[in-house]
Amino acid sequence: MLTGQLAELEERNAEVELQNSTVIQQNLELQQVELELRDNLLMFVSRSELQDMQNKLLKSEQERVCAPITCLCEHAP
Repeated sequence: MLTGQLAELEERNAEVELQNSTVIQQNLELQQVELELRDNLLMFVSRSELQDMQNKLLKSEQERVCAPITCLCEHAP
């Protein structure tokens, strides 16, 4: 009788160890995902910052395009 209980306990222990190793592996994978997400957050730019930069770029491009035209108009007879 004790031998049967011991065998059951050993089987149950093996199952628990397998489940534990699965949980550990999943935890490691989740930690890696968390690290990647944290890295992505460091590169994050807010919408307002993006719009500000886009507006500055647009203004700069307009000034660059308009400057030669203005210069040509000033030298016209």
